[in-house]
Amino acid sequence: MADETTIRRPARPFAGIVLLFILAVGAIVLIRRGGGGERPAARDGAAGGAREEEVLAATLFFGAEDATGLVSEARDVPVGDEAKDEAVRRVFAELARGPRERGVPPLPKDSALRRVFRDGEGTLVLDVNRAFLQGGPVGSAGELLTVRALMETMAASFPEVRSIQILVEGQVVASISGHVAIDAPLRVRP
Repeated sequence: MADETTIRRPARPFAGIVLLFILAVGAIVLIRRGGGGERPAARDGAAGGAREEEVLAATLFFGAEDATGLVSEARDVPVGDEAKDEAVRRVFAELARGPRERGVPPLPKDSALRRVFRDGEGTLVLDVNRAFLQGGPVGSAGELLTVRALMETMAASFPEVRSIQILVEGQVVASISGHVAIDAPLRVRP
């Protein structure tokens, strides 16, 4: 009878460790690149090439119809993967469009934001066009409505904002129509 010997392969624990290491590195790379989960950022859809835009859940403030204060309206504002300043532009444009449900528009329809910048200490500077001064709510209550609605909208939609400075065509102006001073930053948060 011939001697039967079974040939056994030596155990390869090293190969298992290498495989686990490669899987761990791959997972880390995916997570750091953002491929490891759901993201609301803009991306191309596989079927049809449609883009899903990121949205900002903004809170817009309009005048109460009985002139007793402000009413809020939640609105999803498409912002894509744009910079914060472009998101501010879009929120301002939505405010200028006016309410969808109830309330009084606080800005003249032709109001536009020319430039946006920040001072690095929480002040949001909004440089508006000249139309901002014309055709909006009138009188001291109307002017206060315009200023407060703009302040509250920006503060609610952008939590890092501590104060707002309004410029008109790049210039500091005393007020919109003589009632509410806007020649210095307006504090919205301590």
